[in-house]
Amino acid sequence: MRTMSQQIGYAPVPTAYSIDSHIRSNNNSFYYQDSANSTNIPLRSVSQSTDIPLNDNDSHNCGSRPDSSGPWNFIKSSYLFVAHLIACVLFVVLMMVLIHGRNFRPGTPPGSIFALKAPLYQTQVNGLVSLGLVLVRLLSTCCTVPILWTMIVILLEKQGMSLQEISRVNDFQIPLVPRWKTPGRSLWYTWATLVIILIWPSNFAAPLANSSLAWNPEARDLGSPSEISLTISRNTSNDYWALRAPEWQMNSFLESVVRSGASPEYAFQTEDKVPLRRYFTREEGMTNNSTMNITLPYFEVQVRWIDASSDNRTDNLRNTTFSDYVGPTLNGVNRIDGSIVVLMDEPWNRVEDYPETASRFIEERLIAVKYNTWSSTDVHPDGTPLTECPRTSNYFTNMPGNEPRHQAYSVDDKSWGGDCYQMGIATFRAGLYFGEDCDITLVGSTDAAATCKAARNFDAVKEDWVAPVATKMLSEIGKGVVALGNAKPWINSPIEHYVSGLLTLSYHAAWSSAAGLMVIRENSTYNVATPMVKAEVDKGKLIGWLNMHFAITIAAVLVCTALQFSTSKFIRDTTLAALQLDFSKVMHHRLAPGLCDATTLSRQDHKLPMVKFQMETSESSLEGMGNKGSGCRRRVVFVDENGRRID
Repeated sequence: MRTMSQQIGYAPVPTAYSIDSHIRSNNNSFYYQDSANSTNIPLRSVSQSTDIPLNDNDSHNCGSRPDSSGPWNFIKSSYLFVAHLIACVLFVVLMMVLIHGRNFRPGTPPGSIFALKAPLYQTQVNGLVSLGLVLVRLLSTCCTVPILWTMIVILLEKQGMSLQEISRVNDFQIPLVPRWKTPGRSLWYTWATLVIILIWPSNFAAPLANSSLAWNPEARDLGSPSEISLTISRNTSNDYWALRAPEWQMNSFLESVVRSGASPEYAFQTEDKVPLRRYFTREEGMTNNSTMNITLPYFEVQVRWIDASSDNRTDNLRNTTFSDYVGPTLNGVNRIDGSIVVLMDEPWNRVEDYPETASRFIEERLIAVKYNTWSSTDVHPDGTPLTECPRTSNYFTNMPGNEPRHQAYSVDDKSWGGDCYQMGIATFRAGLYFGEDCDITLVGSTDAAATCKAARNFDAVKEDWVAPVATKMLSEIGKGVVALGNAKPWINSPIEHYVSGLLTLSYHAAWSSAAGLMVIRENSTYNVATPMVKAEVDKGKLIGWLNMHFAITIAAVLVCTALQFSTSKFIRDTTLAALQLDFSKVMHHRLAPGLCDATTLSRQDHKLPMVKFQMETSESSLEGMGNKGSGCRRRVVFVDENGRRID
């Protein structure tokens, strides 16, 4: 009989007696008495009237537990992988349903970030997304560990591994290098490498999901409607006299030019819709991106280019009485490239020339667009002196090629040149249009602008009384807009697009200034907007993240398939897996001195041969009785490249 110390794994007791001489009875219990320190170790409790002899075989009652077969055990083995898949799919669904396309408050909540109240703040959404990714990452780790352990056990049975390979796979998930000397073994190494590669993507999938969430800062949430009272164009005697006042005309020019600098890009958009805008004095509390239902000026222009010599009205180009309404400048038309002169057939009569009735305004006007300037020092590409206006522009594209108007100038007898104007006939259509849900833009400290778009349907336009007055102000206001550079970003556009945008911008400012003098008022409604950020989720990136995590499931399927060719079980508890391995023949081998006391593998340990399960059965060895799967520890030994044990 072996000593008790051998049976329970303690160090040998320093005595020559058999274990029977060390067993004493005390209160119906057996104790092992250690002669060195006189302590009693309880063995087992027995009845008072029964003596059970100690049997050597009682210390290793081994058996194979049926914990890897049957539907219930299958569920217990696979529930983590199912939970991981469900969590991944649920994360994608929640991102697309609860976050994508929704508005959230920008920034961080003023109080605690954990005070969740709809609508959430941007930082709270980012935090919840990160929390979801962490939970999915934890589940993927719980799935990865048993896969790696099961893979290692299968390789120790079928192929063998070095201690360095076991360490790298378990600690760092580094793939194995196939051993091509033995094709059969290379197949198992290739299988293991594929499993590890499938585990990799989930480790760095989170940045892909995080980057799929983008924020659009132009979103808004609209509050309940509020009323605002604005003037409307009507033909009344008070309006008539107000528009004739010279002081208003000067104020109108200055006010219109300043207002036109607020987000002028709306007038230069290329889509086939008519831009609408109205400036007004804003109510307190009105914000950017609010919406408004309001009557706006409708204005569209179409240009037909002509030769300058075909119309004798071009001779009036430098006579500002045919173009100016207020007359704030005395130096003639603006000579800056991009300026537009809108000529009238007769000089403006500020006393009598006012409309008598409201109408849908349609009228043709002669226009001149300043597109170039040449001097006596300029030459053609062939080197000959330039003596007339070129047909090209340094700014505009798609020049029509018609004969330009040459407005000559001279400095002295040796210096002369000319301003070049492209002439055309512009057809104006103007009236009133009721816009709904127009966007509000704040202008300066007191004004605002409501901007809408309308289809090109002049039949839907209502009569307007101010339109004839506003069209007569286009030259001067356009002159100021160009002088301030408000239209400069679009001067390299096609000339028709530029002309339409500049005239539209000038008309809206002119009409709004004139409409501000009206005495008849109408009620409009506006909705104050709260600045929000809109979440936009890249579906492609999110599906890519899902596929990276789905690779873990594929790796698990490969491992379970390999188990069909192995006597090993799928490892559900890695702690038990470690306890069921016996490395004593490796730790105390002559090739690995001190390995049993090491904290990490040394450089010399990296050169050790492969280890593998000892497959033969030994009746005299407790550990050897379980090598075929009877439930005991599986002994690991050193083997050579051919799988033969190294003693």
